Amino acid sequence: MKLRKKLMLGLASAIIIGSISQVAYAATISYSLPLPFSGTKDTASTVKQTNDRDAYNYADYIGWSGSTIICWIAAQQDSKQISQDSSYSGTGTVYMYYQSPYQDWYEGHDVKMRAKVSTTTLHACNISGRFNPS
Repeated sequence: MKLRKKLMLGLASAIIIGSISQVAYAATISYSLPLPFSGTKDTASTVKQTNDRDAYNYADYIGWSGSTIICWIAAQQDSKQISQDSSYSGTGTVYMYYQSPYQDWYEGHDVKMRAKVSTTTLHACNISGRFNPS
């Protein structure tokens, strides 16, 4: 009986620890977007887990050298822009900042990253990376 109790306790502990670690990393999502010459594309939605003002786009790939990409955060339900625009033309970390008070309002809610090519980029472009709404 004692062995069974210990096994059940161990199993319950493992499940709880596994659940906590999944929640801690659930916000970051991978994306691969074929950006058109005009218009925008969206990442899948993910939950903003904190009230931090900054979010991150870890840009891994830009399909056309010299392209400028503009990205921002939008509410999932209505695509309302809730951050300032950020732009980049190379790989690396791109910081996006929520407009006040959206960093608080959207904590615990689904958001997405939207992206488009800049008006000076005269062609379509593929991008990929990871988005963390923080």
